[in-house]
Amino acid sequence: MLDNFFDTPIEQVAIVLIGKTLVAQIERKITGCEACNPEAEIPFDWILDKITVHRGSTTDYILETPAHCQQCQREVTEKTLVEWGRPDRHL
Repeated sequence: MLDNFFDTPIEQVAIVLIGKTLVAQIERKITGCEACNPEAEIPFDWILDKITVHRGSTTDYILETPAHCQQCQREVTEKTLVEWGRPDRHL
């Protein structure tokens, strides 16, 4: 079996820039991260997938500014596990 069987070819990967305004809106809904809440279980990029309507398996995100946990103020990357607050119909 090939080692790269599950790797998406680079030509099929969408690179999506998340602007600082959207980052600010999203981070207000982060109620905890893996650093301050051991029960955090949602990868941040899953939230980005839902908001941007992209598929995670074929999308990489670049944040214009880093997101931060509202509880402990640590930086949240695309792979950080988070707890997500109330759904916001405006996002």
